[in-house]
Amino acid sequence: MRGSLRYIALGAIIAAVMVTAVITVFQRQEMSRVMETGKIHNDAVARLFANTLWVRFASYLQGIDDTDPETLRARPETHELRRAVDALIRGTPVLRVNIYNRDGILVFSTEPSLIGVDDSAHGHFLEARQGHVVSGLSLRGLDLDPEAEDSGAGRNILESYVPMGGADGTVDVVFTLYFDATDQLSRPRQGADCALCTLYDRVCTKIQDLLAKPSVCAPFYL
Repeated sequence: MRGSLRYIALGAIIAAVMVTAVITVFQRQEMSRVMETGKIHNDAVARLFANTLWVRFASYLQGIDDTDPETLRARPETHELRRAVDALIRGTPVLRVNIYNRDGILVFSTEPSLIGVDDSAHGHFLEARQGHVVSGLSLRGLDLDPEAEDSGAGRNILESYVPMGGADGTVDVVFTLYFDATDQLSRPRQGADCALCTLYDRVCTKIQDLLAKPSVCAPFYL
């Protein structure tokens, strides 16, 4: 009898592993879908910024010569730009907005301590400077320092680098938007995908019953 239980338990464990593999594939597909959706969303938001802010701040952003951090933080245009950006992102999932000049210097950020940072060697910036929208997903928040005001610590952050420039196609600045995608990535899916979660839970429960000990299976979310 014990031998039969072992075989049944082994079969249940193998089934759990197989279901886990299937769910992992769905998770990866879902992550790709969320990233693509977020890319479209961030692109749209950045273009809203362009339409709303470019008339007021284009000449300032294009004409910045002194990139000393303290000088940039103290400029009245920086404070005016911050108020305008805050008004646009209020109530949205956008956690932070950065603006790079063409040389990769952060001339504006909703996190003031970052102003003046040189990201000219950053791969995403370099690609965006060529006129391409670039997106990526971070699973550890925006900063290594979880105490930062907008660190997004413990959140899944979708970032998009969006080039902006003149009618001739030249890139003058690169907007970077950080979008909180945590809810989209972690909430359970409805319909057919959820059936996989149910199957996984049932297999794990069976293992728990057969082995007479708490299951080591963790809940799965698609």
